[in-house]
Amino acid sequence: APPPRTPAAPVSGAAAAAAGPTVFTKRQILALMPGGTGSIVPAVYAASGTIYALCFSEASNPGLPTVLEISAGAQRARQVALLDGLRQSGGVAPLFVCLRTRRGRLECMPGSSCKAFRFAGYRPVVSIERHDPPKLVGGEGRQATVTLGAATAAPCPLTATPAAAPPATPAAPPPVLSPVTSPRRASPFLPPAPSPAAAFASPAAPSPAPPPPVPGPTRRRAIPRRYADVPANVPASRWAEPRAAARAPAEPFSFTGATAPAEPPSSTDDGSDESDDDSSLEDSLPPLPEPDRVSSASTISAVEVGL
Repeated sequence: APPPRTPAAPVSGAAAAAAGPTVFTKRQILALMPGGTGSIVPAVYAASGTIYALCFSEASNPGLPTVLEISAGAQRARQVALLDGLRQSGGVAPLFVCLRTRRGRLECMPGSSCKAFRFAGYRPVVSIERHDPPKLVGGEGRQATVTLGAATAAPCPLTATPAAAPPATPAAPPPVLSPVTSPRRASPFLPPAPSPAAAFASPAAPSPAPPPPVPGPTRRRAIPRRYADVPANVPASRWAEPRAAARAPAEPFSFTGATAPAEPPSSTDDGSDESDDDSSLEDSLPPLPEPDRVSSASTISAVEVGL
């Protein structure tokens, strides 16, 4: 927010010299009325025939603080009658004036557009002159001119109320730090979170470390690469590869006679019920030796004999 404006110094003159340094608003002046009720528009604050305050501006009353120009109208005519009653009774009324500034504008309250009024003392009414037809003053018709007397030594009925200081706010206590626990469910794979009380408790004495385990004899099993998938609980005798020396290589087959060797007896272990007469040509051929244990010469001889 912009800083409040300070009121400009009013133009030096009779009204400025008679006015006090404190400024008031019309609403504050209205507090002089009984109960603080009434309208802030009229220049004469009166109730039940008693005048409580006079508020005039230097813009429409150049003769302040001793000359008041009353505007035309029925409401202003009633104000003239009140001023005449004050003259006849010899009473006084507090006068508040709104002065011009060096820029030619009326003085306003700091930081506001409301008119600022200064107390010009308690003044009596000396004379009242009515104008019929109204007299023009500043381009405006005036029905009466009221002359006021010198100010008395009575103090201002209003007191400037200083702005209320904001209530002192007590300093907030320092925050108490506490461990933050996660609202998530505890994971079975993580250790339980410590309680807040355990975080501020004195540290417990560390428990002695258990003795290191004594290393014993280690039995290693040699597992062939081709049997790497065999379960570990199967004994080695079930899947161990037989030694190569246990199987002796067979001698190569050689044929020296003109006739083929006798046909080995047929085996009936497979449960076949076919007779020997129905055997095929393949059954009459002698058995061939294993390819990796026979030479090329013996193989050729066996084929020629069969043909």
